[in-house]
Amino acid sequence: KRVLYTANVGDTRAVLCRGGKAIELTVEHKPNEPNEWKRLQEAAKHFKYGLDFSEDSGPDGSTIHRVGGRSNSRAFGHPADYILAVPDVSRTELQDDDEFLIIASDGLWDAMKSNDYAVTLVRNVLEPLEACTILNKHAIEFGAKIGYYPGHDDTTVMVIRFSAPPQ
Repeated sequence: KRVLYTANVGDTRAVLCRGGKAIELTVEHKPNEPNEWKRLQEAAKHFKYGLDFSEDSGPDGSTIHRVGGRSNSRAFGHPADYILAVPDVSRTELQDDDEFLIIASDGLWDAMKSNDYAVTLVRNVLEPLEACTILNKHAIEFGAKIGYYPGHDDTTVMVIRFSAPPQ
């Protein structure tokens, strides 16, 4: 058996292409996720002055919950006690129809219509670097604000190919 382990901390997502369909292997750690929001609400009870909860609007008009000004609730190297560095780990047995894996930051995923859309964009691209370029350009074209400025985000993409594209 071939087994793929994924571990995630922060606002990155791993999506496997299996037979042309997207399978989400990780969950982004953002205050908008119900389990993370519940964990943060519990954590606030243990701080003398609570936590700094705020909201703002996303590019699609959705509400983005923030804690201490951050839109992610887990990360490495962050000094706040409520920002955990504990990863979620998943185990996936690879199958013969597993084609590739996309690992990307929320700068990409926030600009994508869906995981399946991202998979469809690059399914027939043989070279991983070319697939990364296509995904990044698409993210920028459809709303990703790239850079290290207020309101901007990074867009990091990695594509790992397990087999050649379908003919």
